Amino acid sequence: MVTRVLGPRRLSLIAAAAVSVLAAGGLAFSGATAQAASTMSVGPTADSYVNSSAASANYGTSVELRVDGSPTVHSYLRFDLHAVGGGISKATLQIYANSSSSVGFDVHKTGDAWTEAGLTNSTAPAIGAQVGTTGSFGAGAWTAVDVTSAVQTGSIVDFALIDRNSTAINLASRESSNPPKLVLTPVGGATGTATPTAKPSATPTAKPSATPTAKPSATPPSIGDPILIGAGDICVTSVIKNAQATAALITARPNDIVFTLGDNSNESGTAAQYANCYATTWGAFLNRTRATVGNHDYMTSGAAPYYSYFGAAAGPAGKGYYSYSLANNWHVIVLNAMCSSVGGCGVGSAQETFLRNDLAANAGKHVIAMWHIPSFSSGGTHGNNSNYAAWWQDLYAAHADLVLDGHDHDYERFALQSPSAQADPAGIREFVVGTGGAGQRPMGTIRANSQVRSTGTFGVLELTLGAHSYSWQFIPVAGQTFTDSGMQATHS
Repeated sequence: MVTRVLGPRRLSLIAAAAVSVLAAGGLAFSGATAQAASTMSVGPTADSYVNSSAASANYGTSVELRVDGSPTVHSYLRFDLHAVGGGISKATLQIYANSSSSVGFDVHKTGDAWTEAGLTNSTAPAIGAQVGTTGSFGAGAWTAVDVTSAVQTGSIVDFALIDRNSTAINLASRESSNPPKLVLTPVGGATGTATPTAKPSATPTAKPSATPTAKPSATPPSIGDPILIGAGDICVTSVIKNAQATAALITARPNDIVFTLGDNSNESGTAAQYANCYATTWGAFLNRTRATVGNHDYMTSGAAPYYSYFGAAAGPAGKGYYSYSLANNWHVIVLNAMCSSVGGCGVGSAQETFLRNDLAANAGKHVIAMWHIPSFSSGGTHGNNSNYAAWWQDLYAAHADLVLDGHDHDYERFALQSPSAQADPAGIREFVVGTGGAGQRPMGTIRANSQVRSTGTFGVLELTLGAHSYSWQFIPVAGQTFTDSGMQATHS
């Protein structure tokens, strides 16, 4: 089902006619069975496990949750429901099983005196009353436990998972491509679906506006809304078939506006590589493409072939930063992450001055910013980069909605966050979409507010831009199955 995320000033549930149904490995909107109630899917803000044979070990960054009876291994999950308003008629804990079990595991209440980074067998909170049990299940399937009795909106909910015998069970953690979810059915039936972000910290970065205006409803985008589609890190001649596969996805969507997120030629950006690789794949959409430059494009002096190939679609030659507007009050700003090539990216630089002035000239619009190198990334090759802190501050102050990046060859979606990486419902959502065709790379340290990650799947991100909301869908190439989708109310 499509996951709808409520904006910071709309924390109560929103009525909607659409019906949501669970789909394996992700969420999708469906119009089937219109009488059914839609649901709200909430991801965990922390999870880990403890092992009695390793009393001081912490597994907070593991992609797995484990339960076992010998040695004693328990898993812990936390869900933050502070941003969820209204009552619920049912709550179901769903966890993806990597291994099978003939008896399943039990779900218990537990205390909240633990953190993901600090949880060990020695510090684990006491196990509380049993809430439910899974029964038997197979590997590669979702388990489901009714936990309604333990769930209350507007609160923190903690669970412990306990094995029912001495056979080890392997489950997927929030760091995996199949993170756990708490599926809530609101009282009264058909409402919108939502995945609330984590509760903001007690001391978030200050926002300029102390008295926000009323928030519009997060109504779904409609037919005729502008649609963006694209990715970064696109074409490598030796594996051109990957770029051909992602290009096929765009070919099937002839009305979408194409964006790139840099490293369009993910080799050394020569004219020959543009002619023989990019032009023969994504080049079919040149007349509807707005490009972003990357570090590999600058491996040829001044990124000259990049500017020559894209022409006006890359903005002013030699600068690599520009902006354009779309219907429904949307405004897109493309920036050049190769700071040393354009006089810097910091406060007062020509590019940062352009950004501030452009934001001021387009105040009140829904803003998307794109550049190649992400500020926040769990990618194992590059990870976080602080060079663009001034951009994040400017965009946050202007109530921007989205930042899109590439560079790390993977897919990652972050929760709304401030420039200091604090979960913040008034913050910006970042996507890393380095999935255009260059070889995928392993994930590394999982960063704060990372909600969904995947590596090994090529594909594109499609954004449908409504009047007061946007929806996203990661579309995998033929033969691959990972996907991610959702909806978010805009800040204005």
